[in-house]
Amino acid sequence: MNVTFSIDEVYKSMRCNSLMYVDFSHRCFLSKAIKHCIQVMQCIDYFRIMYCQMNIKTRSTEIALMCASVVIMIMLMMVVAHLVDKYIAPLLKIVSIVMHMNQYLAGITLLCFGNHLPELIINLTPVMQESPLFNITLANAISMVLINGGLICYLRPFKINGHGAVRDLLFMMFACELVLYEMDTDDKITRIEGLSLICLYFVYLIINIVDLKLMRNALDDLRQKVDALSRKTQPTLKTKSKLRHMQNKLAHMELDSKNVDKYNHSDIFTSAKLKTYYGKKTSIDDEDTEDVEVRALEKYGQTRASVIERDNEKYLRDIFYNPENPRNMFLFNDLWDSINPINVSYFKRSSHCERIYIVLVMPVSIICSLFVPVVDTSMNKHGWSKLLNCIQIVTTPFIVITLSHALTRMEFKGSFIVLYYNISVWSFCATVPLAIFVFWKTRTDKPPRFHKLFMILTFSITLVLLKIFATEIEVLSCVIGLVSHMSEDFASSSIRAFCAALSDSIFNVSLAIKGYGGMAFAAGLAGPFFSFTIGLGLYFLTNPKVSQLNSKHWLLGEQGDNSYFFFMLIALSTLLWIVTFNFLARRSVAIFDLIMYIVYLIYAILVEWSVIHAFTFDPQFEPT
Repeated sequence: MNVTFSIDEVYKSMRCNSLMYVDFSHRCFLSKAIKHCIQVMQCIDYFRIMYCQMNIKTRSTEIALMCASVVIMIMLMMVVAHLVDKYIAPLLKIVSIVMHMNQYLAGITLLCFGNHLPELIINLTPVMQESPLFNITLANAISMVLINGGLICYLRPFKINGHGAVRDLLFMMFACELVLYEMDTDDKITRIEGLSLICLYFVYLIINIVDLKLMRNALDDLRQKVDALSRKTQPTLKTKSKLRHMQNKLAHMELDSKNVDKYNHSDIFTSAKLKTYYGKKTSIDDEDTEDVEVRALEKYGQTRASVIERDNEKYLRDIFYNPENPRNMFLFNDLWDSINPINVSYFKRSSHCERIYIVLVMPVSIICSLFVPVVDTSMNKHGWSKLLNCIQIVTTPFIVITLSHALTRMEFKGSFIVLYYNISVWSFCATVPLAIFVFWKTRTDKPPRFHKLFMILTFSITLVLLKIFATEIEVLSCVIGLVSHMSEDFASSSIRAFCAALSDSIFNVSLAIKGYGGMAFAAGLAGPFFSFTIGLGLYFLTNPKVSQLNSKHWLLGEQGDNSYFFFMLIALSTLLWIVTFNFLARRSVAIFDLIMYIVYLIYAILVEWSVIHAFTFDPQFEPT
């Protein structure tokens, strides 16, 4: 029998971790020859930069570069957090207000979606085709519950939505067991099983919506009963006791069903400078927030109560409007204020850590503000800047089409992806006349009626940027794991999971500090359930390799059983302390969560070093 040997076929079958087993002098050639090394990259070919352009020849140089890569990963995480915080969060808030959601429902749906959108995008990329995704999902769930929950409980203790938290934990454990059962039945996953996970999420969503509707109906009935008892002229002691009990119950139920506020009232009057602007403001030095608020209200000839009673969204929309002003008054001042990354008064009141964060994201904030429109009903003029928004009508579609085209083609020239402009340039035919029309029809002191249509531009470009940055974080974590000779399971259950949880927690903690602790905590519990159902469900539907026999082994990985046991332990212990503490989040919980996470990491490290045996069975092979 004649066998034709082809070296190209060998390179096609090799995986990128083979680079680490050859001498430095051969790594440049192999990084170009092995197809898998190109497939797992997105915009930048890191191996070609390391071994061809930088020509690394020593282990010490390699380690130094990996330390720099960790710094780059942290910066990319901050970029992702900034995009979600400044651009995605206001869009989700607008949607939650329009849909009349309470804080809990907004947390488990919109906020959860915003947090896990980068992870959802990563799961559908080629780099994750044969990754231990179930282990990664379990590790992310552990990190999210412990880090996010611990930070929120420590910084802002609050009253937990009891029945909602218990329901989320039970659904989360059920989804985990369902995925494990589907993998155990025949050592593979079918498309029907992936679809069943997605259906489970929609069942969960329907239950929460129906629960909110029933709660509001019960609230209306309870209010009527309280009003009826309050009208009694000579109530008995029994009636008074019953009334107090019903009033306490009403207060708790109103707290659980509280809607997302249209805006944070204290944020309206804390802009960088309340200066002479549009003929409606005069200069006020940076003083106490309450004094600034009172003075600003007096300047509009209104009391604090009258402003709160008005339609606050419309009030902020027209806050600078004066029909006597020219249409283009302060056109360039508006542009400068929109791209200025530092709010002086907020910077002065911030802590040292917050100031460091503001300075670090300042370059990214300037670049994003040039190309990503802001639509935020809690800001003055809802974030409208006439000149900047007209420029973004032209630039944003061009950038979105260019980047999307490049990510679809995935062709590299040297170490970087090739950008194609042959399709995106045609967008100017539609966007330039539209921008001229918008500039002609609009004012600087008041957003147009169609301003919310800019949400389409904001969401589209933010989605593309999140895909790029989140995937680069994933690729960098894989590169660091390979170069450091870590197993993929350990890298995913430690470095990657910690980074993902930390980036989500940055935004959730900022929400908790502003008074939305219940929403942030709910998003932390619903997030793992979203990953088990929508995340894994879409992955099983789009990845044909999971339907192959024995796919369970690489989906679980070497540390999958460890992650499973720790996940169930953490879910049950979280359920226990929630019930034991009468649904009150306490700072002691944060210490408990920190200890649990350290124990989990220590166990993962000891398993990686083969000091202890994992919670798994040794592989057994039938004799042939």
